[in-house]
Amino acid sequence: MHRRQFVSVGAGLGLSALVAGCPGLSGGDGAALVVRNGDDRAHTYEVEVDGSQSTAGDLSADESSTIEGLVPYEDYTHAVDLRVIVDDETARVATIRMQSDVQQVYVEIVGPESVEIGPDRLHSPTPSN
Repeated sequence: MHRRQFVSVGAGLGLSALVAGCPGLSGGDGAALVVRNGDDRAHTYEVEVDGSQSTAGDLSADESSTIEGLVPYEDYTHAVDLRVIVDDETARVATIRMQSDVQQVYVEIVGPESVEIGPDRLHSPTPSN
């Protein structure tokens, strides 16, 4: 392999590795969805994301489930619509703003008709001045 080819391939691999580490830049699978049952009784749930993807399951009291990559990443701030159904009844519909620092979206079932929804962000360990 000639020196120019080697440098070109090395630069391409380095850029690919850099972009692969940034979900907002790589167009990766997406943020994780964490569904937690904070109620003292079991519930069935279904979560629809933008009307095109969904997940469903059963959770005992104080149990949680994580679904990797369900909430799509984009390379810009965008809105994502979530519809949460608990025990076959729509409990909440919400729009959340997704930014590049969102690592997961949480849905907490507080009761049969009460649900909390929100994004969890990655916080930098570097203190700001």
